[in-house]
Amino acid sequence: MDPSAQGGDMIMRMMAKNSMSENLQVKIDEAVKKISCEGYEKALKQISDNREAIDRIVEVLCEKETITGDEFRSLLS
Repeated sequence: MDPSAQGGDMIMRMMAKNSMSENLQVKIDEAVKKISCEGYEKALKQISDNREAIDRIVEVLCEKETITGDEFRSLLS
């Protein structure tokens, strides 16, 4: 096969891989943004709902640097 034809085939394959429509790209971006925003809101709620326990854990970790699983669970209760 002619080397120049092989190069053309490669370009066509690359273009086919990158031929996602702009509309599809927008839909994907919107879906990713929605998932990210929902996750962020859930994380903020968890932090807010558990602020006292988090503060206790931070205080102990500042003193000791490490805690066991049992110590962690006792701080949560």
